[in-house]
Amino acid sequence: MTTIKALAGLALMLACSPAMAQTALQQLGQAAGADVAPIVSRMEMTRAQQAVQGPLGVARFPKDVFEACSVLEAKPFTAWNVKQAAVLIQTCLNHSYSADGSTYYVSARVARFSVPACPAETGALSCQALIEVEGIAITVSGSLMTGNPVLGDLNYALQKRGGKLLGFDAALDNKAVIRL
Repeated sequence: MTTIKALAGLALMLACSPAMAQTALQQLGQAAGADVAPIVSRMEMTRAQQAVQGPLGVARFPKDVFEACSVLEAKPFTAWNVKQAAVLIQTCLNHSYSADGSTYYVSARVARFSVPACPAETGALSCQALIEVEGIAITVSGSLMTGNPVLGDLNYALQKRGGKLLGFDAALDNKAVIRL
């Protein structure tokens, strides 16, 4: 009878949410008189990891693709214009994403796009106005495999810099096809 209960509990654990599985395991442990505390703590640790990493245990720790780009810290005698800034950003992207054998291409160009008129701290409901600016669009084109971190890394790098590169507004433009 104990084996049947254990199998029923295992089936329940596999078929339900992690929180319900943990409760079912604790109840089965009490009924069988077994110490399931180590297993429960392992389940809690696994759930905490999944919350950080995402589903399937795929680590999603974005990197700053512009971290090694010394151009971003350069102090020119005169301010860059937007065309010069796009060329400098393209140079940084060429070092981070080489085109050799790759199925996608990352490019920087001058573009017009809209940005929020108010700072992000003001809140979503207080200001919904957009203004059109001329800035740097970073475009990813070609074909990406599912799970490729290029878009996440670029987005992280832009967020880290407040959406600006070399003093100009910057936006990520995804033109890539996602493949399985």
